Amino acid sequence: MGTHIIARTPDFIALNNKLVAEYFLIFRINDSYSINEISKFKNKHQLLFQKVEDKSQQLNLMFVDSVFVNILADLALEVLLKNISSIQEYILSKEKIKLVEDLNEVNYFRYKFSDFIHLVLFGDISSAKQFNHELFTDRVFCLKNISGELEFFSIYEQKELQAKLLNESKVEIDYNVSSISNQEVKLCLRFIF
Repeated sequence: MGTHIIARTPDFIALNNKLVAEYFLIFRINDSYSINEISKFKNKHQLLFQKVEDKSQQLNLMFVDSVFVNILADLALEVLLKNISSIQEYILSKEKIKLVEDLNEVNYFRYKFSDFIHLVLFGDISSAKQFNHELFTDRVFCLKNISGELEFFSIYEQKELQAKLLNESKVEIDYNVSSISNQEVKLCLRFIF
């Protein structure tokens, strides 16, 4: 028997200001601090990262890198402390987690976040179910440019889309669903493309 080709109708997805990923990150308040409001945190050392609340999401992040969950935890703290509001700002930040030599740092983080964007858009690693390595190549993403015209990005234009989203995406903490209790902080980190 030969190979069967299944024709799929493209799935068009508008991205302008679309929530594409949401992670609940669990931190423990460092024992030397007694803080009962999320807005009272003043530095990253007051919180110790524990885990992503959803185990499948945490395991899915390993497809980017085994330490990518730690990168997201550090990113969440930078957003919490209002130092950054985008992936690009984090990549260029001098305050981010130290994983590689300074010389390679920007390229390392660009590569990791580009891979993350690719797997969120075409692979669905942000869902609460285990990633099965399936890529949705029939997805076509739409973005309005500054002229108000629609630009389309299929799997063939993924590099251009990833580069664009690296520069233009937003990250935020959703304070409405984040919480603090019993020396534990749950931060809701959101990615908006």
